Amino acid sequence: MLKSLPPSWELVEDERGLLDELRSELGQLHPLFGAPLRVLARSLESDEVLFEVLDGSERLVQVHLTWSRNPEIDGEWPGFRFYSNELEWIASIE
Repeated sequence: MLKSLPPSWELVEDERGLLDELRSELGQLHPLFGAPLRVLARSLESDEVLFEVLDGSERLVQVHLTWSRNPEIDGEWPGFRFYSNELEWIASIE
């Protein structure tokens, strides 16, 4: 669980819709395709969503959802960036 959030972000209690949307957008060439993920938070100002990578690494990944509801075939979208931990993610936003 996140210890703190920037003011423009909120914790997500019902992750199902955001996780379903991400999975619908991921083509087989995308690095997140099939990755075990859990939704943590979402931006109140954009289509950015923060996920925890459930592989024991403590990594987080911030994803920019496209809301296309279809797989993006190029492997570049949805856009994403990995963070080694929560502190690195917070530092990138401030």
